[in-house]
Amino acid sequence: MIKRATAQQPTGMGPWRFIVWFGTVSLLADFVYEGARSITGLLLASLGASALVVGVVTGAGEAAALGPREPLGADPRKA
Repeated sequence: MIKRATAQQPTGMGPWRFIVWFGTVSLLADFVYEGARSITGLLLASLGASALVVGVVTGAGEAAALGPREPLGADPRKA
């Protein structure tokens, strides 16, 4: 008896489904990151830190995040 070839069901996640899931996870992670970053100063102030300490800590955090961009310049291949 001759068996006919049947279309196999794809296993796993297809490319479009992966892209949508990856984008959704990235969006939610960005919400968490930006939300946490926006309340850092308020958290430090509620813990009793002075305005100077809040400014220095948040400024140091910004400098650490943006610092590597300066020597790399605008060339995206270096990043």
